[in-house]
Amino acid sequence: MLQILSPNLADRGTPQFADGPNVRRFVADTTRGIDARMTSSPTSTASFTLTPPDGKPLAAGSYRLVGSQQADFASVPTLKINDDYVYGAFDILDLASNPTNGTITRFDAVVPGIGEFRFGEDKAGSVLLGANSFSFKKTFIGLKKNAEQVETVHNTGTTAVALGKPSIAGADASSFSVMSNTCRTTLAAGAACTFRVGFAPKTAGPLTAKVAMKIGTANKAVRLTGSAYLGTTSITSSGEGHRQQGEDDERQQLEHRHARHRRRLRLDVHR
Repeated sequence: MLQILSPNLADRGTPQFADGPNVRRFVADTTRGIDARMTSSPTSTASFTLTPPDGKPLAAGSYRLVGSQQADFASVPTLKINDDYVYGAFDILDLASNPTNGTITRFDAVVPGIGEFRFGEDKAGSVLLGANSFSFKKTFIGLKKNAEQVETVHNTGTTAVALGKPSIAGADASSFSVMSNTCRTTLAAGAACTFRVGFAPKTAGPLTAKVAMKIGTANKAVRLTGSAYLGTTSITSSGEGHRQQGEDDERQQLEHRHARHRRRLRLDVHR
């Protein structure tokens, strides 16, 4: 399962979703990492390539990615999405492997601001959510444009499913919002719909909430996390101060010229 906003410069921010047979894993073990390719639409493909740090197996945890590293000196994992190196926060939420050969049997990872990649989970019904968790990059309070991520709802079953309206709840619900909802009251078999989750922090520090949606008779919830910088910094400049300074400088120069002129006059008188 892949649910991302492409980080590639050519199509940055484009939603990409793939699941089931549209996701192929070429490598998936704790020693070599994960190499997966996805067909997200008839004309769009995506890739997820995760390399373990040098001499260490992949393990669940929070990492700070630093982009490209020499293989024999890599101290943290290296991640490429759509062949672009990813920098910054990276969370492997869940990882299970075969203790004999290291084959990864279950995996779930989130890249803040980009999306989620996971596989090996038990299916809970025929309707799949593209993301089980949204993590937003740290940002400032009061920005005019919200940070956004996309959720996909995919009915993999053979019958239509009733859908409720997605809504935000939780301690910091006011900092998150649902936008651009294409999901209607019924989702046909094999069909998919999407909605966007926006993040505009109202307070500083870490923020959490959830987006809930009724699917059939079950209530699904997706965890939301984000953070805002503490305090504010502002710089105010005014042309008045510069104009006043210029006038003061000009006045001083004029006084110096008058003083020199008066000294010359006194010298002429004495002569």
